[in-house]
Amino acid sequence: MSAHDPKSEIVPQPKVTDIAMAKDEKSRQKKLARKTAKRKEKQRQIRSAGSLSKTDQAARQSRKPVLGCVVPTQLFDTGIGTVVFARGEANGEIAMATFLVDVWCLGIKNAMYRVGDAKDYAMCLRMASVAGPTEDWEPACVKKLLQEVTAWAGDLGFSPHPDARMGMALLGEGVDADECTREFSFGKEGKPFFTMGPHDSPRRTRQILETLECHCGAGNFHYLLPLEGGASLSALEDLDEDDVIEGELDESSDGGSD
Repeated sequence: MSAHDPKSEIVPQPKVTDIAMAKDEKSRQKKLARKTAKRKEKQRQIRSAGSLSKTDQAARQSRKPVLGCVVPTQLFDTGIGTVVFARGEANGEIAMATFLVDVWCLGIKNAMYRVGDAKDYAMCLRMASVAGPTEDWEPACVKKLLQEVTAWAGDLGFSPHPDARMGMALLGEGVDADECTREFSFGKEGKPFFTMGPHDSPRRTRQILETLECHCGAGNFHYLLPLEGGASLSALEDLDEDDVIEGELDESSDGGSD
């Protein structure tokens, strides 16, 4: 038997197609790894956001560009209206805050913060325009309005709605109220003026009037109560929490002013 000659062995070479398939598989694995990493990072961010308070979440949204800043044109003529502020992209996620602002008496009477889309934002804008036309304001002036009406109502004994802090966080520290040149005057004809709204219960109305009398003194504020038949303030004492108050506003009764 002849000696084995290693040179005579034929070593199979990988086919070009095999090399290409190996490269494709390696590339696919890298892409899959990147997708997995992105998914895990997104899940981590969601978990992190879920552990934040809503106010902190709103503060994070304040990094987004301002999308809209709307105020009722006749706010100081009617005394109350809905202010809308939003950040985000019109075709993407939108963070929005609405404030029901009573510039005659209670300050920020109601507030809401939410994250949604263009349809949600359109609904907020419709809400603001229900009582009349709206106009665009500078964010600095909206912040100044909200800060000053809150301070003014606070001096009367009224606190802003709890959710207002989320809306203020959405405005963010980057919005400087000092840049606003508008001047605001609250109350009606120099005095607080409370109008009983459709959602103000008799008990709540009594609390408001008692607070005004305590902080302002008799004769230093006005009120208007839509009580049936033009009833006076004393009629509130006979009403229960579930009673329905109906009728037209009557300024001729002793419920028209203090």
